[in-house]
Amino acid sequence: MTIWEDILYPVALLSGWSLIYRDNPFWRFFENALVGLGTSITLKMSLDVIINQQLIPISQGKYYPGLVGIIFGILVITRLIPNIKEYSYIPFGLMTGVGAALGAIGAVGPQILSQTALPSFSTGDPWTNFSNFLLFFCTLSTMCYFIFSIKRGALTGPIYGIVSILGRIGRYVMMLAFGVTLSTFYISTGTDLIVYADYLFSPIGRWITLAGVLILIGGVTYSVRKERGIATPATR
Repeated sequence: MTIWEDILYPVALLSGWSLIYRDNPFWRFFENALVGLGTSITLKMSLDVIINQQLIPISQGKYYPGLVGIIFGILVITRLIPNIKEYSYIPFGLMTGVGAALGAIGAVGPQILSQTALPSFSTGDPWTNFSNFLLFFCTLSTMCYFIFSIKRGALTGPIYGIVSILGRIGRYVMMLAFGVTLSTFYISTGTDLIVYADYLFSPIGRWITLAGVLILIGGVTYSVRKERGIATPATR
């Protein structure tokens, strides 16, 4: 661990935590720095892809698929020109269609059909039977919840009534699943927080933490005095 890591990590961590109290210049600086750094890295990676996978192969006589990517990229840029912006719909529509098709293939089979295609509901283990039935029922009820093509109340009958009941159950199933997912995210984030919190207790991190606490106390004191109308020495 270098001296820069000892200084940068505690400062960045405390600046991020400072947003819990209020918006401040420390948080805005690291927020903009993070966005700028992420944008620059993304731009660098995109340029590397264009140069290494498109321009260099084209210069070597390998026109496919680099030339196709260059043409689609130029069509996307035409969106900035009002008179010919309709040409930009071609690559967007093509990529959307291909992405939707690949997503449907990858979602229907592994994520939906595999959950409903259970081996049996009558195995020797009762807990396995219950788990298999619960998995099938939760998947079916969640699918019923997402039947938005049928307007509520437009159809009647026992089948639509059953689908409506399963849809309401599917809503609670999703709420339970989202809660578990969110709690898992918080647990994993807390684990990362504990790891990076060690930097606050390094020899340099202790002084940075102390400075952050003093700045926080000073900010709170100034805010309280300002709200109460007490003039500070500089404004008297």
